[in-house]
Amino acid sequence: MTTINDKIKLFSKIVFDKIDGEIEQEIKSFEREKEGIINNEKKKANEYKEKSIGDISRKARVKSNEIISKAKLTRQKEILKLKDDLINEQLESITMKLKEFTKTQDYKKILYSQIEDLNSKYADKKYDVYLNGKDFIEYGEEIKKLLNENFSLQKINNDIVGGFILQDKEGTMRIDNSLAGKIYAFKENVGIKVTEAFK
Repeated sequence: MTTINDKIKLFSKIVFDKIDGEIEQEIKSFEREKEGIINNEKKKANEYKEKSIGDISRKARVKSNEIISKAKLTRQKEILKLKDDLINEQLESITMKLKEFTKTQDYKKILYSQIEDLNSKYADKKYDVYLNGKDFIEYGEEIKKLLNENFSLQKINNDIVGGFILQDKEGTMRIDNSLAGKIYAFKENVGIKVTEAFK
């Protein structure tokens, strides 16, 4: 079975190979352009004897540095876009798989088990437990029976994919145990790994 890390490594290798080839071509192209500019400036130096060689060389260096800076900036933008595309592709794939998982009995068992654990872990005050629309309709009545009187079951408007959010009645404490929350946390880890792979 291919893991997320395997996918990241594979994508990273493909990305590296692609970027290495593009960078090498860009550098060769810019080096040729740089040489052309330097040669052009040298030709101007011969044509305009009154100008000093130093001034011409300085202009050539400035121009060539501008070209190299522009190439580096372009490359950085392309790398950033590539990184974003790679991260978004991974997250889209994970989100689709998690949505499919929420249709299974395994998901239902895990959800019920985590909900039931709330009774012992959070017995100190009153709480709201938020489910997404699908889970609220499908499992709401059964989940209400699992919770004691400290908990009130609510439907949340935004799509949290699955799982639940726990919040006390005063709004001072919130625990995001939703699948969307886990995806968001995973996005940070994927972003870090992709960034490290591009170094």
